[in-house]
Amino acid sequence: MGKPEAPADFMPVELWEDDQPFAMAYLAPEVWEKIAPGQEELIFYVSEYGRFRMQLEWE
Repeated sequence: MGKPEAPADFMPVELWEDDQPFAMAYLAPEVWEKIAPGQEELIFYVSEYGRFRMQLEWE
């Protein structure tokens, strides 16, 4: 994991925990485009790290 070689090719998503930002995730455009408006959760798998759940909050 880490920052992609070409961050401009990805959608940056700030990650928060306990009302504080703690990291940045970079989603591929193909993933970002599949997120429906109002969707509350994104489940994804990272090779060698496992499955993760991201709660989505829309402003």
